[in-house]
Amino acid sequence: MKLTVAERLCISELFPAEGNIISMTLTKDISEKVSITQEEIKDFEIISDETGIRWNAKKQRDIDVEFTELELNLLKDQVKKFDEEKKISARLLNICLKIQRYSI
Repeated sequence: MKLTVAERLCISELFPAEGNIISMTLTKDISEKVSITQEEIKDFEIISDETGIRWNAKKQRDIDVEFTELELNLLKDQVKKFDEEKKISARLLNICLKIQRYSI
C-alpha cells in the first residue's frame, strides 16, 4: 500500500488504545512500518510547532508499505469501528478509504 507522509502520520489515530497481546503487537508492528525516519525528517523538511506538523510537499515521496494479513485485518476492523461510531474525521477520510479498499 502506497502511503503519503500525511497518511503515515494519521494511521496511528486508528490504533486501539488498549487490547490483547496480539492486537497490541500488531499495532506496534504497523507503527514501526509507517514511522517517519530521521532521514525523511531532514529530506522532507518536516517540522513540528504549535500549529502542528508540516513538511515540504514538493520533496515528499510516498512509501510502499507491505502489511501482513493480520495487520490489514486489524486496520480494517478499526476503520469499521470508527465508521460505526461516526468517528471518521476529514483528516482520517483518505487513509480510511485506502485501508477499506485495500486487499492483499
